[in-house]
Amino acid sequence: MSSQGTRYSGLGSRELMGLFGSSSWRSMGFEERLDACQEVENRYAAANGVTPCTVTARPMLGSTCGWQSGRTITLNESLLRGDYFLTEDVDDKGNRIVVPIADRAPGWNMLDTVFHEGTHGIQTEQGRMPCTYIDPDSDRDLYRIQMPEKESYAAGEYNTRMAIQVVQQDTGVQDPEAAIYLNGIKNDSFEDALKSAKKN
Repeated sequence: MSSQGTRYSGLGSRELMGLFGSSSWRSMGFEERLDACQEVENRYAAANGVTPCTVTARPMLGSTCGWQSGRTITLNESLLRGDYFLTEDVDDKGNRIVVPIADRAPGWNMLDTVFHEGTHGIQTEQGRMPCTYIDPDSDRDLYRIQMPEKESYAAGEYNTRMAIQVVQQDTGVQDPEAAIYLNGIKNDSFEDALKSAKKN
């Protein structure tokens, strides 16, 4: 299994998770953040016996944090670079404009995304991605409860929760952005999507 070397390959796992804590993340530049995400993917893939995806970034509109395709994880560049999403809106003259919306827990959301999309990489390499995959634009509830997404959301949440615990144990400080992250995942739960899908 080959992996791309990063500037963080010599860090212990606790130190690596610490990079996503709010104070560390806010002090890092774009390339450092991209490297930290690649290092997480390298280790996660190796632990699961698959080839790591290449982590890259590109501009995206909307609240998408990233996606996985083939052997690549593509992250939202504005989120990775500047801690904000870019959304389309209309100004008072009727012109379409792009508006930045701040992400209030960018490090934790990005870590969750790497584990989530890395899980799709594992599913792909193991031949577990179905040909009947439901896109979120076609039906958000069915997208959320299908097995590949259920597994990927759970992996992102579990690993990020563990990282939050590690950072808070090591620093002795409650990360102010951890509660924001945890509240956000509560609002996008499998259980709520399942209830909504049954109802509709």
